Amino acid sequence: MLGVLNFECILDDPDQVYTAGDKIKGSLSIHLRSPIAITGVTIYFKGAARAKWCELMDNGSRRTEIEHDKEEIYFDDRFCLWGKDVTCEQDNPVVDDKGGWESLEILEKGSHVFPFLYRLPHSLPCSFEGPDTFVRYTVQGKISGRDYEVNTKEKPFSIFKDYDPHLENSCEGDVDSVYSPIEDYTEKSLGNGCCQTGHVSCSLMLKKQIFVPGENIIATITLQNISFRKCGSCNMQLKQIVRCSDSCPVVVIVASSKLCESIRPGQSCHWQGYEFTVPPTCPSRLDMCKIISIKYCVAIDTAFDDFNLYAAVPIVIATIPETGTEVAKWSYRGSQSSKKGAYQEAAELPHTEFAPKYKVYDYLPGQTNRDTTMLIDLPHSPGQSKRQHRKSNLDNSVICNDDDKEETSLKAAKT
Repeated sequence: MLGVLNFECILDDPDQVYTAGDKIKGSLSIHLRSPIAITGVTIYFKGAARAKWCELMDNGSRRTEIEHDKEEIYFDDRFCLWGKDVTCEQDNPVVDDKGGWESLEILEKGSHVFPFLYRLPHSLPCSFEGPDTFVRYTVQGKISGRDYEVNTKEKPFSIFKDYDPHLENSCEGDVDSVYSPIEDYTEKSLGNGCCQTGHVSCSLMLKKQIFVPGENIIATITLQNISFRKCGSCNMQLKQIVRCSDSCPVVVIVASSKLCESIRPGQSCHWQGYEFTVPPTCPSRLDMCKIISIKYCVAIDTAFDDFNLYAAVPIVIATIPETGTEVAKWSYRGSQSSKKGAYQEAAELPHTEFAPKYKVYDYLPGQTNRDTTMLIDLPHSPGQSKRQHRKSNLDNSVICNDDDKEETSLKAAKT
């Protein structure tokens, strides 16, 4: 509309992070270049989860793709900030679908501020942005006239909920398991049939299974390349597994760190105390959300020409550090994966450029360990055995040739 220079929603909280039951305080700010006739100013609050996925169904010789789209609505409220609704005598009536405005009013030229205060429901899941999925909370303002509407951009805000799996496991009597080390080992033989050309292996061990954003995951990693092949890059990854109802999970790489560029045949690499920092990310549990579930794992991915060697262990992302851990401070920070576009939604889903904020801890310097990397040439590897065998054959052939030459010379001298 020509008379409106600027119309925006402003939240008083600079972090724009709230917990269930909090009051959201803010205002709608309108700047007009000329007077306009309006019927009222309305504000909308909405919190919802939505997931979209496809399912393949086999019907004999035919395969059918079925699209699913589910939504959970936690609140969807509208309130009148200025104007009068003929169906309600309250100063700030709720606007319903049958409501109408009594008459037009003139909003004069200049700046106008309409404050609001909204209390959130007492049970809400944590904010989340994923591939074709989200748990999103927004506020939006609207100016209404007889023949026009002007809307603000949807203003997203974060809902944060603490998650402490230590309490959960203590209630179930399974305290020791979360503090126990966890390990995975994978091995692959190369070659086919009776022609084996060696094997490659990878092991990953973590001292515990529960971490919070900002904490260092300390890992022990061993890679062995007892083959004739040279492997490509090796990366340590934090993976997020997102599942919608009973659909196949979608894996998102939340963070990645390169261990090495390559490992030659006959080499073994060992990392003791390798550190990998957990970035701001959603906790492992979305309470109150029935259509989206989240899990995490730490994986080692080593690339070969025709396959990838994986070792992975499941972990839990919590929001409360272990008892006795010294933390300098904590703050709310936006998810880096969302900012980089790792979570791009389908075109059919409403999209806002928004990275939810999560609690991140800054650990004291004494909490970190220094990693040690060792590179070992294995004497029993096929590559070295083959090279030694070739060298031995070459030396023997040279000696035999010299002996033959000497014997031939002696025979010639005797003759």
